[in-house]
Amino acid sequence: MNCLSYQLGNQKSIRKEGHHFQSKLMLFKTANLMSAAAGRYGVSASSIFRKDLGALFLKLMGGILVYSEDTSNLLIKHHMWDHPPLLEKK
Repeated sequence: MNCLSYQLGNQKSIRKEGHHFQSKLMLFKTANLMSAAAGRYGVSASSIFRKDLGALFLKLMGGILVYSEDTSNLLIKHHMWDHPPLLEKK
């Protein structure tokens, strides 16, 4: 079993044993949010009339897509690309 330790302010640290289900779930949710953010920037860039703002949106979208690529590589590394993380059956 893996052991995680959390520090809660001035309180004692809490030790939790178990799998890293929560970190994998947060990674999956982050990937979903990044794809939604890239889509919003794409819609904004296509509907804006000012060319300078459109270029700025495309630049921001490029940065988000680079971050999203790193997140996707982590999902592939943890074998979670096709489906969200599931609880283990006991």
